[in-house]
Amino acid sequence: MFRSTLVAAVVMVAGVPAHAQTSDELTSAAWSCRMTSLLDEPGMDANLAFNADGSLEGWFYVEVPDSGDVISLEFSILGSWSLDGAVISSAVEESEVLAGANNGEAFSPEELAQMADGMGDALSSFSGESTIAYISPHAMVLDELEASISCWR
Repeated sequence: MFRSTLVAAVVMVAGVPAHAQTSDELTSAAWSCRMTSLLDEPGMDANLAFNADGSLEGWFYVEVPDSGDVISLEFSILGSWSLDGAVISSAVEESEVLAGANNGEAFSPEELAQMADGMGDALSSFSGESTIAYISPHAMVLDELEASISCWR
């Protein structure tokens, strides 16, 4: 009986701050991440800041093969996030295309504006969830259905 009570007490004491600890680890500094597709799509590099006030800031860089060409795109997002247990829910409210190139040759301002319009439409209503598979002060792994995301600081 004593062992059962002791185990239950340890679980309760350890379990209560776990959400707060995860939230603190998530928000203490920005993350550098590598997103790897599980569906054979191009990967993506990102910097993500989960701010304590619930705001989300992100920077992304992706290179997409396109009929023998490589299109690179750099963009940023602003949004919001919340945490429920180990599940991060996020929503994008604003996005901005910062730069882009085709085979290393920068897009013209007109081409970049066209891409920004398309991205803005696609991202303006984006929301999603990621599950924290592992988190520590210096590393985090997010588990999604179609991607694996490894982050570090």
